[in-house]
Amino acid sequence: QAYGVVISNMAMELRSSVNGIDTGYYQFEDNDIRMRIGMSEDQFDSVDEIEEMTFTSMRGTEVPFSEVATLRIDKGVNQIVHDGGQMNITIGGFNTPEANINEIVKTFKDKIADISVPNGIAVSYSGEFDMMEDTFSDMTKNMIVALMLVYIILSIQFNSLTQPIVIIVSVPLALIGTFTGLALTGNNLGFYSLFGIVALVGIAVNDAIVLVDYINYLRKEGYSRNEAIVKAVKTRFSPVFATSITTIGGVLPISLVDPALGQLGFALIFGLMAATVLTLLVIPIVYSLNDGFTEYFREKFGLFNEETEEVLTEL
Repeated sequence: QAYGVVISNMAMELRSSVNGIDTGYYQFEDNDIRMRIGMSEDQFDSVDEIEEMTFTSMRGTEVPFSEVATLRIDKGVNQIVHDGGQMNITIGGFNTPEANINEIVKTFKDKIADISVPNGIAVSYSGEFDMMEDTFSDMTKNMIVALMLVYIILSIQFNSLTQPIVIIVSVPLALIGTFTGLALTGNNLGFYSLFGIVALVGIAVNDAIVLVDYINYLRKEGYSRNEAIVKAVKTRFSPVFATSITTIGGVLPISLVDPALGQLGFALIFGLMAATVLTLLVIPIVYSLNDGFTEYFREKFGLFNEETEEVLTEL
């Protein structure tokens, strides 16, 4: 300051001299050519020539570099990046299409487990891994909302609060096959397998709806609970089995040919196989237990008995 030299002006003069400064563009043969004014590279053969530079003071006088600054060569970064207000350094790479990002991150964490991180420094993972975690979270929330909507719609359709639960039981039954199939085929629960699970939920719920609806229909026709269950399973076995076979046949080719879509295909195929078998075996049992508990509570607490039904009919 004693020389009347401002630090910001010094930095600007030094940068414009070394790197040049953009002053505009001019057109030449329909091309925009950038104009940059600065010293040529041969003017800076050594650091000594930088120390011979002069800066212009506020008084208009030339002040030698050595009078206001010292030159020191040191390591530095070409840019400082901030994310969320925190300075960060990014180490990145590209993975092959068939690679599993979860395995990559797990292996990386194992490799750096013994490396101590100084206080004030945290390690976080972004990129595809961060996007996948966000996708998992969003799809999980959306699936919960979807199941709630399915429950509400089925409650209205079947005029029951418990039978929709019987139908939704088919979802975890299908997931048993999905996780088993992914493990047997060497696939992990990834982005594509989630799409298979979403598609699988619709198919599994649809099979259970058809089965429960037909059981209710037979009971209205005069069949007892057990008779209606047995007849419904026998009658609906062929349509459910045919639907599953055609779906598996359509998905199998892409599962074998494309490794990236293998997660989706095998999640859907094995989940569908489990849903087909377990829906016809477990759903009737759950239906029978649910109906038995419902009748027990009706008799014990007098809910929806004949007198109550007559009053509701008159209303």
